[in-house]
Amino acid sequence: MRIRLFATAALVGTATLASLTSIASAQRVQVTLDPSLAKGERTGRVFVFFSHSQDREPRLAAGSYGGSVPFFGADVSQWRAGTPAVLDATTLGFPYQSLAELPAGDYYVQATAT
Repeated sequence: MRIRLFATAALVGTATLASLTSIASAQRVQVTLDPSLAKGERTGRVFVFFSHSQDREPRLAAGSYGGSVPFFGADVSQWRAGTPAVLDATTLGFPYQSLAELPAGDYYVQATAT
């Protein structure tokens, strides 16, 4: 599977994301917390949203009645800046159960943490 990512960062809750990388062949996404904004450890949830368009913020198109952009979420506990949160083929999402089911293509990606 080949997925090219265009990263969009957003401030949601208490964390801002500095980098977002994907190794599509391994169905794996890593999200790293920006060290300049994280003072200490964070516990919460990391979400990654995939969209083919920048017409609407991907986070706002998730779970809508008119269709949903794919998104995946993982709990983080004692997450520290510089340490990646990893979402992989075992991470549950919607409307696909796994990153392995995400169709190949070009995506705009937004990661948020709460």
